Amino acid sequence: MRKIILTYSALFTLTAANAQKINVKDGSEKFSNGSHNAYTATIYETSKDDAMSKFKSLLKDFENEKVKTDNGEIFGDNIVIKDWGNNPVDVYASFEEDKSAKTVIIHVAFDLGGSYLTGSDGDKHSYAKKNG
Repeated sequence: MRKIILTYSALFTLTAANAQKINVKDGSEKFSNGSHNAYTATIYETSKDDAMSKFKSLLKDFENEKVKTDNGEIFGDNIVIKDWGNNPVDVYASFEEDKSAKTVIIHVAFDLGGSYLTGSDGDKHSYAKKNG
């Protein structure tokens, strides 16, 4: 999870000159496999391609079975987030670009193995929101 948070930070650093506060919210978002609880943030002064490339690279740094991009969505299969233990999770990320504002909205969902990370997941949820 730290690497995911570091990636968020790296992506948000692209806007250091603007010194904007980053808010992470959670709620239901649509992905290729349905609607799931997800964490959403806006990345300033970047393009969708750059944001996707950096996020995909980050996921590949984790122990994983595969990381792939399909139809503008990134899927990380069996990602091991050591801060959450040794159980792998599937990570889904979708991106929305506003070219005129030079912003990208990223939605990230964590499949914990049958359920998606939500507010009822205590420490994992708090950590994701606090460090997003």
